[in-house]
Amino acid sequence: MNLFNDDCLEVGDYVLATKYAGGSPRDEWGLGFYNGIKEEYCPDEKRFDVVDLNGNSLRKNGFQRAQKISHQQGEWLWQHQESLVDYRYSLYSLVSKL
Repeated sequence: MNLFNDDCLEVGDYVLATKYAGGSPRDEWGLGFYNGIKEEYCPDEKRFDVVDLNGNSLRKNGFQRAQKISHQQGEWLWQHQESLVDYRYSLYSLVSKL
C-alpha cells in the first residue's frame, strides 16, 4: 500500500523520486519530471512515472514516492549525490531543510 498520493502533483512538476517510500539515498532515486501514474507494472500499488527532459522514464517500474522540489534543491542533490550515499536519513527530510 502506498501512503503517498499524487493529488498535489501535476504532470511536468520537477520531482525527487525514490524506489521505496522511505527515501533512503542508498536505494534508487532520481530527479526528473512527474509524468503520471504507472499502473501496468503494479496494479495493486500506485507507482509514480518520472521522466527525463527527453520523456524517457527513469525507472521501468516507477517509483513508490515522488515529491515536488525546486530546481535549486535538485541542483544541490545532483551536485552532492556521491556524498549522499553515506547519508543515513531520508532524502525527503534533507530536501525539506534546503
